[in-house]
Amino acid sequence: MNIVPQIAATPGLPVRVSPESDFADDQWQLARDVPGHRDHAFRIDGSFRMPDGSRFNEDKWRRLRQPAKQLIWSLHADPPDGRKAVALHTLARYADYLRVVLQWMVANRVESWAGLDRRAIERLFYDFGERGLSYSTVRNYHRIIRAFYEQRFKLAEAPPQPLPMLTRLGTWHDGTKKPHTPDAVAVPLISAALHLIGEPADQIIEMREAAQAIYDEAKQQGG
Repeated sequence: MNIVPQIAATPGLPVRVSPESDFADDQWQLARDVPGHRDHAFRIDGSFRMPDGSRFNEDKWRRLRQPAKQLIWSLHADPPDGRKAVALHTLARYADYLRVVLQWMVANRVESWAGLDRRAIERLFYDFGERGLSYSTVRNYHRIIRAFYEQRFKLAEAPPQPLPMLTRLGTWHDGTKKPHTPDAVAVPLISAALHLIGEPADQIIEMREAAQAIYDEAKQQGG
């Protein structure tokens, strides 16, 4: 039975997410006594503190809270087309990523998921860059917001625009092609890479910097 649309249509419906937790509960204990895992790895706490000192389970956050809970549960119960259901312990990690996004939204006066448009998302990831987060960590945040958009028809509210591709921290792929790297740079670069064993590493670094310089110059000239 596909229960996620039911939750979206009737948010008061008492749907169980585990033997001991209902969808409406502030805390979900999704499983217990799983070999190799501690119980807290399967726990999602929806009463975390918000930037103003309140708790997320208070009524003032209902507009943000309901879609967030729907999204998290949908990734396990009814994932996007072509994707596997998210494992329960991974679901708890995704909830942690979503909590950080929620706290950022409130601190930056983004009052609804519908307000998390492309401009707001770019600000969010710029702030992640300022915090010094690694690219691999930022990809997890990108993944959860992308899932929010992909699941939008199953949720009470969702970001209104698809996400651009995150190519590296703070840089967004907008569909434009990068400048062509001349053979004079590309061929020696590839050759040096293939013969890395036995060749000085400085040669690779010099070739990489030469390619970057050409790219930077072309970008400044609007190429």
